[in-house]
Amino acid sequence: MKSHSGDYLLEEYRSNGTLLKKVNVHLEIQAPVSKPAVSQMCLSPEQMNISCSSEGDGVEFNWTLNGVLLVPTRGYSQFPSNMTENIESPTGDQTERDKPSVSNVTISFLGQQTGNLMCGVWNNVSRDETVFHLAGCKAFFSHSPVVVAVRASVVTLLLLALCLGICHVHKKTRPTAVNEVGVMFLHSEAEA
Repeated sequence: MKSHSGDYLLEEYRSNGTLLKKVNVHLEIQAPVSKPAVSQMCLSPEQMNISCSSEGDGVEFNWTLNGVLLVPTRGYSQFPSNMTENIESPTGDQTERDKPSVSNVTISFLGQQTGNLMCGVWNNVSRDETVFHLAGCKAFFSHSPVVVAVRASVVTLLLLALCLGICHVHKKTRPTAVNEVGVMFLHSEAEA
């Protein structure tokens, strides 16, 4: 278990009990990496963030886009993996130290970027990778429910403004005719 990591002293003796040598050994047990999880978030038609996360200790990341290597990075761990104290659970359950940490890296791209993005992860124990197809954000924003709703709202407001404008123009021309009829009606009543 990870809690067994630490410094050990190895002593070697002859069969008669005399000491041959002493050796200090540092043992560090690491959890292997898990298959990386990759996600894409479009912030605007011009910008996207891609996140890659993996469980394991001392996780290293590398990225390729359409086969071209991008900058290798070290993940940010949710739990520190450099603790040295020996923590044991009285119930025999895994302690926080024995649970693998989760590392995450986020990179930004232009929103129109497309292609096959590979996130590779590795540590001293194992390695794995996930290939993710990037879709441009412009298409996402032009067909997203929010954009469609905003467009529908704008069209509705324009139609409402047009109707109000027509009603206002029509109302301005009607009062003149009504006033003339009203005046004529008043005259005819006064004559009677």
